[in-house]
Amino acid sequence: MCLLIAKLSHSIWKPSIVEQSNAWESNPHGFGAAWITRKGELVYQKTLIQKQVAGIIKSIPKDSPCLLHWRFATHGVKTIENCHPFPCFGGNWVGAHNGVLHHQQCIGNKTDSESFLIFLEGSEPNTDDIEQRVDVLGYGKFAFLSNKGEVRIANEDDGSWRIEREVWQSNSGLDSIPWYSMPASQMRSGFGLRNRWQSLVCDYCSSHAPLWSMNDEMICEDCKGGMQ
Repeated sequence: MCLLIAKLSHSIWKPSIVEQSNAWESNPHGFGAAWITRKGELVYQKTLIQKQVAGIIKSIPKDSPCLLHWRFATHGVKTIENCHPFPCFGGNWVGAHNGVLHHQQCIGNKTDSESFLIFLEGSEPNTDDIEQRVDVLGYGKFAFLSNKGEVRIANEDDGSWRIEREVWQSNSGLDSIPWYSMPASQMRSGFGLRNRWQSLVCDYCSSHAPLWSMNDEMICEDCKGGMQ
């Protein structure tokens, strides 16, 4: 699952190098950011190279609203074009997504997220409408930034405020690195008795979803979120 961050205009917060590294280790398929320049222009940059992430973040004016997105690819090829955010609503906004839209019709090699945004109509994001559409197509959260510096978040309550009313995050990927596990038939976590492999599962729900190590326990994203 990707990591999506939305920072409002009055915040001077930026992720530390350690936080950036944690985010990349979990979501290594690209990074993108959007912000408002000193001249009042909406711009965005993307990269597939981890070493370039810090430079992009450093170039964001400290008091500018911004979107940050680390990608974990599910739909669409792993190209710089498929890194979030994407222009939408006539180019007056950009949008980024954390989640998977299983039932979204994808356009060519584009991601489910960009294809979803392309099909949206109107001049600005209607978060209530977007939330209803997401519920039908899959799951996740969207964040949007306008050329006037406005931030809107769809399914905001499914994420959390890292700094109250300043920095919103789709999940806690800045803070720790999850143990990613494969289907039970393919999972490998180390040699056990007589060279048998032992699968990693959530200690609370036995899920084979991406797992986080917390207090010597293995916990999936859903159970982790329920404890916050």
